[in-house]
Amino acid sequence: MMSKIRYMEPEQTRSSFKHIVIWAMAAVFYLYEVALRVAPAGLTDQLMQHFNITSTGLGFLVGAYYWSYVLMQLPCGLILDKFGPQKVISLSALVCGAGTILFCQADTLVPAIFGRILVGVGSACAFIAALKVATDWFSPSRFALIAGLTNMMGTFGGNFAGSPLSYLSEHYGWVNIFTIMGLSGFFIALLAYLIIEDKPSKSFNNFHNFKHILIMLSMNKQIWLAGIIGGILYLPLTAFAELWGVPFLTRVFDGDHFIGSLTTNLVFIGMAVGGPVFAILSNKMKSYKRVLQLTAVFAGCISLLIVFSPFFDRDSVLSLLFLLGFVIGGQVLVFSLAKVNVESSAYGTAMGFTNAIISFVGLFSQVFMGVILDFVWDGSVSEVGTRIYSVSAYQYTIIFLPIFMLICMVVLMFVRDKYEKIAV
Repeated sequence: MMSKIRYMEPEQTRSSFKHIVIWAMAAVFYLYEVALRVAPAGLTDQLMQHFNITSTGLGFLVGAYYWSYVLMQLPCGLILDKFGPQKVISLSALVCGAGTILFCQADTLVPAIFGRILVGVGSACAFIAALKVATDWFSPSRFALIAGLTNMMGTFGGNFAGSPLSYLSEHYGWVNIFTIMGLSGFFIALLAYLIIEDKPSKSFNNFHNFKHILIMLSMNKQIWLAGIIGGILYLPLTAFAELWGVPFLTRVFDGDHFIGSLTTNLVFIGMAVGGPVFAILSNKMKSYKRVLQLTAVFAGCISLLIVFSPFFDRDSVLSLLFLLGFVIGGQVLVFSLAKVNVESSAYGTAMGFTNAIISFVGLFSQVFMGVILDFVWDGSVSEVGTRIYSVSAYQYTIIFLPIFMLICMVVLMFVRDKYEKIAV
C-alpha cells in the first residue's frame, strides 16, 4: 500500500502543476478583461472631450460594457459546459481585442459604444471560465481559495488600468495605447488555445436542461441574495474606483491626475491582498455570512470617510483607498455562497446567474451616479465646453456608497449561512 501511494504522488504532482498552468492562463485572460473594463476610469476628461459628452453620456459609454456583459452571463454557463474553456476563452479574447480597437478608433459616440458592447460580450465568460477551470481541475474544498486568487489576478489588470495606463496615455496618447491593448487580445487568444485543456464533462449541454436549471436558479432566493450582496459590495470598485473616484480625487488634490489615477491602483491592490485573506478568514470563522457582514460594515465606514477626503491629507486618503479595496476583497465569497446553495450540475450557470446580478447592479450604479452628478452640477464648463463638477457635487454622489452598504447589511439578514470548508 505504501509503495502504491509513493508511486502515485509524482503523477499527482505533475497533474497539479499542469492544472495550475491551465488555471493561470484562464486567470491571465481575466486580468486582461479587467484592464479593458477599468481602462476608461483614468481617462474621463479625455473621453468626455473626445466624444463631446456629459457625465451622463460618459456613464452610458462606460456602462455599455455592462449591457452586453449582463445579458451574456446567463448563457455563459451553458456555453462553457458545451464548448469548454479552451474555445470560449480563445474566441472571447478575439472579440475583446476587436471591440477595443473599434472603441479607440471611433470618432463618434455610437461606434464607440458598440465597441464597448463587444468588449462586454468578450469579457462575459472571463471570470466564470476561470471558476469553471477551478471546478474542473481542483478539489471542491479549494474552490473559494482559487476564486480569491482569480480575483487577485483580476486586480493586477485593474492596477495597470490605473496610474500606469494614465502615464502611458499622457505620453503616447490613449488611442495608441488602446490599440496595443486591442492587439494584445489576439495574442492572448492564441496562447489560450495552445495552453488550456478541457476536461470531459457530464454537465448538461442542451437547451432543455439549461432552461430547467435557469428556472430553478431564478426561483432560488439564496442565489438572488448572493448576487445582490455581491453587486453592492462591488460598488466601491464599479462606481467609485472604475469611474467617479478618479475625477473626484483629482479635483480634491488640485488637478493632480497621477494622484487621482492612484485611486484605481490602491483599491485593486487592496483587493489583491484582501481576497485570499477573507477566504482564509471564512475558513477560520466557518461562515461566509459573518465575513460578508464584516465586509459590508467596514466598507460602509471607510467609504463614508472617503466622502470627506477634502478634510484629510493625501497620505490618509491613499491609506483609506487601500483599506477600502482590502475589505471588499471579501466580496468574492458570494460565489461560494451561491455554490453551496445549488446542485453540482448547475455550478456553471449558477456562477453566471450570480455574476449577472452583480453586473446589473454595477451598470445601474454607474448610470445612476452619473445622473446624480449632472443633477447637482453648478453649471461650470471648461474652455473646451466640457462640464466641470465641483468637489461637493462628487461628495453628494459618492455618499450613496455607505447608504448602499447599509442596504447590504439588511439583505444579509436573509442569507442562509451554509458553509463548505476551504482547504488551505
